[in-house]
Amino acid sequence: MMRTILPPIRSIELRDRLSELLKEALRMENRTASLYLRRSFGDIMSRQRQPAAGDELQAELSAATDRINAYCRVLELVSRRRLGSAGPVERALEEAAYLFNEGLFFEVHEILETVWLTQEGGIRLLLQGLIQIAVGFYHLENRNLGGALSLLIEGVEKVNAYDPDRSRSGLGQFLAEIERARLSIESLGEAACDRFDRRMIPRMPFIGAHCRT
Repeated sequence: MMRTILPPIRSIELRDRLSELLKEALRMENRTASLYLRRSFGDIMSRQRQPAAGDELQAELSAATDRINAYCRVLELVSRRRLGSAGPVERALEEAAYLFNEGLFFEVHEILETVWLTQEGGIRLLLQGLIQIAVGFYHLENRNLGGALSLLIEGVEKVNAYDPDRSRSGLGQFLAEIERARLSIESLGEAACDRFDRRMIPRMPFIGAHCRT
């Protein structure tokens, strides 16, 4: 079951700043990463509190703080990662699973897109499908119902095409639950942005060990 979904960051500038901080902290891969993240976030917010700062950024302090707390939970899991010397795709998939399961859908896109751009064949298809699923839920949180439904459909199709039997990766249950969630969103229509039960969003399995080209 999905954690409570975090409120979206409405300011694109702030959203992108936080995402970049997360990527920097993930590259550190040690237990100082969370401290770095919190200090850097404090610096950003102290600048936003200056008189010249806009009201929009001021109003998002609570949502941004919730996001930083979720980032720190992800960093704690990453610090105990089991992959060791695994390649960039496997590492990105592990990080993406942790992020997805915290409801950090935009950040899943940011982490997976970096490796997606370098891949070919089946892995590229898998990565694109997972990106589309995450961005589908991101669109829902931003009240873009059409974008949410179309990307959830396309994402499931791509992941199915990557691994039609889904026997090794744990993707079968994940995709089935994504489809149930999509049907619920579709049935609710415009009310889905407010009424869809976010607990229907499944946890993403860690599939890095099952990657195939």
